Amino acid sequence: MSKYNRFAKDLDAAFKTSRDAYAKAYSQYAQAERAAKDAQRRAPDDTNYSYALRKAETEVERVEKKELFEEVRKNVWSVFNSKRAELRAELEKAIAADCITDPAALDTNAVYLLDSGTMTAADYAAFAEKYDGNSTMLKLVAARAHAAAESAEPKERAALNQVYSDCKDGNGAIMRLWDDISHVANLCSGQRYEGCNDSPAVIVEMGEKWEELSANVIENF
Repeated sequence: MSKYNRFAKDLDAAFKTSRDAYAKAYSQYAQAERAAKDAQRRAPDDTNYSYALRKAETEVERVEKKELFEEVRKNVWSVFNSKRAELRAELEKAIAADCITDPAALDTNAVYLLDSGTMTAADYAAFAEKYDGNSTMLKLVAARAHAAAESAEPKERAALNQVYSDCKDGNGAIMRLWDDISHVANLCSGQRYEGCNDSPAVIVEMGEKWEELSANVIENF
């Protein structure tokens, strides 16, 4: 668990709030939908009046619950997305404050190797992992990987550019973990891709898997 764990915990709380609101509204609508459908079947002891009344009452309830669900459906995930974006910006700001370049954090032997011109993309990736948590070294690794990529073969260049992308801000694993949790949130909220059209029942089912899929990452964030 890092010093930034509260951001993951806040994201967890925000997701659960939106998930539970969505699930509750959908459950109420689905129940009203079933009741209205059941009301279409006439009971043996129904009078014309009781039959018509029951159908009318259940239809009014169905329409009300549908409108409520559609309102929740329209807004609940945008509220979550806004909170998620706010938390990410705060996390980036907190990390940036801790990532001021510090000469004392330099590993001179590693700097020698970085300047030697002998390192491969695999070596840069290994350094990125080794110095995770050392923002000064990560920024240096990123700079050298970026420079090396300019003259590398296509496959090697892609790997070097990935190291640069991962390390350029000195963020290391924290922001990658955040993006992993964010991906799980998208998966569990019907936002797997732009225009995703998962049914409400599928979204509710996937939302129930949030704890299973995210708990370990959040705990160790």
